[in-house]
Amino acid sequence: MESYTINQICSEINIWDTWLASYKKFVPKFIEEAKNKEKWEQWDTDVFYEFFEKSSDQCVSSLRQGYFTKKEQLQIKNHWNELAPLLKELAICQNEPNWQIYKNIKSIIRENTDCDRRAATNRLVASLQPQLLCTIVNENYLYNLFAKLKTELGDKNIPEYIGGDWFRNSYNILQYFHASLPDKGIMEIITFPWQVREYINEKDEIKNKKNIEMKMKIEFLKNVKNIILTGAPGTGKTYLAKEIAKAVTGSDADENNQYFGFVQFHPSYDYTDFVEGLRPEMKEGQKELGFVLTDGIFRDFCKTAKDDQENDYVFVIDEINRGEISKIFGELFFAIDPGYRGEKGKVKTQYSNLREGKDQYFYVPDNVYIIGTMNDIDRSVESMDFAMRRRFAWMEISADESAKNMNLSDECKKKMSDLNKAISNTEGLNSSYHLGAAYFLKLELYVKNNEPFNDLWNNHLKGLLQEYLRGTLNVASKMKAFEDVYGL
Repeated sequence: MESYTINQICSEINIWDTWLASYKKFVPKFIEEAKNKEKWEQWDTDVFYEFFEKSSDQCVSSLRQGYFTKKEQLQIKNHWNELAPLLKELAICQNEPNWQIYKNIKSIIRENTDCDRRAATNRLVASLQPQLLCTIVNENYLYNLFAKLKTELGDKNIPEYIGGDWFRNSYNILQYFHASLPDKGIMEIITFPWQVREYINEKDEIKNKKNIEMKMKIEFLKNVKNIILTGAPGTGKTYLAKEIAKAVTGSDADENNQYFGFVQFHPSYDYTDFVEGLRPEMKEGQKELGFVLTDGIFRDFCKTAKDDQENDYVFVIDEINRGEISKIFGELFFAIDPGYRGEKGKVKTQYSNLREGKDQYFYVPDNVYIIGTMNDIDRSVESMDFAMRRRFAWMEISADESAKNMNLSDECKKKMSDLNKAISNTEGLNSSYHLGAAYFLKLELYVKNNEPFNDLWNNHLKGLLQEYLRGTLNVASKMKAFEDVYGL
C-alpha cells in the first residue's frame, strides 16, 4: 500500500450495498422519531427496536459494536423523560456537534446500565448526526483507524488522535473523509471509515500471512540446501526465487551482487560458463592468441562465499531444465549434494591439473544455497535426470498461490480460476497447464481501453491456449469452451 491516498483506497472498496440500504432506511427515520416523539411508546416499533432493543446481529449503525441488555433497555425506558429531550436536540441540530449534549446522554445512560455501554451510547449519537460523526463507535476500533491511516498514508491532513475522546475523534475523522472525498455524498462517505479500517487490516493480514509463508520457505531452503520451484507458466517462480534470495541474504538488490547470484540456463550454456574453462586471451606484447583457465559464474560465486562464511549466499538458476544439466554441472553433481557440502565433498574438476595446491579441489560451501526454477510443461523437462532431481527438494507454486502473491483483483481471480478449472477438465491437459497470475498482471497494459479483458485474451491468453491444444482433436470446440468460461 505504498504511496496510497485515501481516494485510491476508497476507489478499491466495494461499498456494502445491503448494509447501506438498511442505514439509509432506518437512520433518517430514527432522526425523525427523535425530533417528533416524546414518549418511547409513540415511536415506530421497528425503528425503536433497531436502535434500542435489537441485540442479534446488532443494529444497522453498530457494525457489531455494542448493544443494551434487556434489563438495561427497561431502565432506559423508565428514564425516557430525561433522555428524549437530548435526543431531540441532537436530531434537530444536524450541522454542529454538541459536546455537552453527548456528555449528558452518556451520563444518563451510564446511570441506567450495569456497565459503561460506551459503544451502544456512541451508536445512538452517531446515528442522530450521520453527517458529523462516523459509524465506528468502538473507541479501540476508532483508534485503530487513526493509527492505520497514519502508518499507511502519511497524510499530514490526517487529524491527531485525542486519547479518551471518542466524540471529537469521530467528528474529526469524518470531516477528514468529507474533505478528502468531495465528490461523494454523505451516505457514501458514512460507509468509508469502517470499510477503510477493514481494508487496511485485511491488507495487513495478507502481508503477515505472506511473511509467515516466506519464513517457512526460507526455513525449508535452509534445511535442504537446494530447492526447485516448479509450477505452471506465469506463477511467479522467478520472482519468488529472487524474493527468497533477498530475504535469506539480507540483500535489497535483485540479482548478481556479493551474496546473490543469478543465471538463466539455455541450450547453449555449458560447463565453461558455469564451472570453469579455457578462454582465449591475447596478452599484451604477444602476437599469438593464448588460452587461460577462467572460473565460471558458479565457481567464482562459491569462492566469494568461502571468504565471508558468516553470511548466507543464494544462487538462483532460472529455467534450470532448459540447459543440458549433466554437461553444465559435470562432477558438481556430487559437490552440490546437501549431504556433501563443505570440504568433505570436495572434488577435482576437469581442469584441476592446471591448478596448484588447494585450488585443485572444488567444493560448495555450507553457506551456499541453490534455487532453481522450471515450468512443469516445458518440453525440455526431460533433461532433468534422476541423479539431479534427487539432489533438489521440489516446491510447487500453484496458480491460486500466485494470485495471492501478486494481489490479483477479485475479478481477475475469478476469471483465472474459472479458466483453470476448464483447462483441468480438458482432455490431455491438467493443472500443469494452468495460467498463473502473471498473465493477468498484463491487464494493466490495457486498463485505458474499453474492453481490457478482451485485449488480454486476444493478445496473450488465446495464443497460449491454442498452443496447448496443438495436435489434439476438436480444437475449435475446446477453445469455445475456454472463451465461454472466460466471459467473452
